[in-house]
Amino acid sequence: MALGVCPLQNHNKPKFMSTNNNYTKFIPEYRKTSFKDKDRFTSHELKKRNVKHQVELRKRKRDELIAQKRAYVPNMSEPESDSDTDYSLSQEQSIILETVMTNQLEEVLPLYVEKIHSNDLQLQLEGLIGIRKLISKKRNQTIQAIIDTGIIPRLINFLDISNSDMLQLEASTICMKITTGTIEQTQALAEASIMPNLLDLVLQSNVNIQKQAFMIIGNICTDVPSIRSYILVNEARILNILKVFQNDDISLIQIAVCALCKIFCNIKNVKVPMRAVELILPILVDLIDCSELDIIEDACWTLSYLLNVDGLIKTATFQNHCIKRLLKLLTVSTKVTFQLPILYCLRRFCSNSNSIGDLLISEGFLLIIKSLLNQRNVHRLIEKELCSFIADITEDNEAHTMAIILEDLVPEFTKILSSAPYKTKTEVCFILSNITNIADSSLVSYLISNNCIKSLCQFLEIANNEDVRIILVTLKNILDIINSSRMTNGLPMSLISELITDPKTISALFNCSQSDNEEISTRAVNLIEKYFSNNFLEEL
Repeated sequence: MALGVCPLQNHNKPKFMSTNNNYTKFIPEYRKTSFKDKDRFTSHELKKRNVKHQVELRKRKRDELIAQKRAYVPNMSEPESDSDTDYSLSQEQSIILETVMTNQLEEVLPLYVEKIHSNDLQLQLEGLIGIRKLISKKRNQTIQAIIDTGIIPRLINFLDISNSDMLQLEASTICMKITTGTIEQTQALAEASIMPNLLDLVLQSNVNIQKQAFMIIGNICTDVPSIRSYILVNEARILNILKVFQNDDISLIQIAVCALCKIFCNIKNVKVPMRAVELILPILVDLIDCSELDIIEDACWTLSYLLNVDGLIKTATFQNHCIKRLLKLLTVSTKVTFQLPILYCLRRFCSNSNSIGDLLISEGFLLIIKSLLNQRNVHRLIEKELCSFIADITEDNEAHTMAIILEDLVPEFTKILSSAPYKTKTEVCFILSNITNIADSSLVSYLISNNCIKSLCQFLEIANNEDVRIILVTLKNILDIINSSRMTNGLPMSLISELITDPKTISALFNCSQSDNEEISTRAVNLIEKYFSNNFLEEL
């Protein structure tokens, strides 16, 4: 059903209302002349402006809900939309509003706290609702004032499954709001032993309570990493969380998989029960097959974390299905947070497995890489991950390296060497080094014609010792091939002469020869003496 459309709008319509779309209300002429801005807007324009305003309000509400779920604090220095409407308050208005809210908080908060501590169910509910409305302002001062009253243990008592759904819902909403505050405020909630009650609430029959419980768990795991260990070391706790994925509510699944993602984030030092991991993987496979992009994104992040678990057995069927699905998803969205976990998963599948690299290439992965690198505004993180991926699959693998060359990806790497951040350039150095390990005269000619050598020498000026060593080895490989090909006339003389006499190349090598690192200095001196001396130039 379309948003904003009443399902009963075509039924039981009053007889006096016209259904004619061209119907206009009769207005006498003498009244039209008194209208303000009567000639400024037509009825169509006014309706259009009203619809635009309603859409803007709905978008803002949706963004607030997403931000609330992810505990995201927006950058207030940037405009929220392109709308001409200015919703911001002046500095004076903000001060007045802050003063009013502070006075209101000091007056009513003690009354609500008193009600919460009473034994009357109705008063308890009224107190919780009052505090929930106060904390909905989402100001850290309000959250801290509520924490300072010492009601957190009482709130956790209300989360017990023996209490009514209304008390649980209101208390969980307040706790969720607290977790959207500072790290210290979230930690205060975690230290009060809230997790046992939350893990019971995820099995509740009330979907709204389940959503609140998962949002609290996700936010606490983000701010208090030690809570992850509390959940992950116990198989029963993980199984409790996984039971929610039997539910058909998409919004609940979306919040639950987001919480699952935060639970498994950075689990390298946590020993996760292998039985729990084996139960999670089929669920993640089902989630990446769904049509909701937000669910797919969080499922891919979680899968990328789990693929790092030691001792994980990845069956061929599981790997093949995941890889083919992930390759299709890679082109579905251009969002960095969507593409990055997919690349992480593919790279971890491919580690220490040449057969997976063969499968990726046969499924058209190199074409996808080329299209991503050719994008006008490819993100730096995506660019670096792609180069790291290529460096991995071309290491000691001639077939994969030749596939990279045949796909004509080398010009893309040359562009990256001239403009990318330092770490991405390092990955490109590894790729070119892998190429020169299998290169012949034709490949060297191809590298020189694409300005790879000049780009490498330019990078020499800013590279650290480890990268300088890789570049010098790559240059030596190329010059050795040039020398052997020169004897057999395998390379055009113009290409050789252009490389050997390039002043920037000579200058970069001379600077390396003056390095304090003995290995680098020796390699550079050997190259200069053998290939950049007068004797070699005379022979050319």
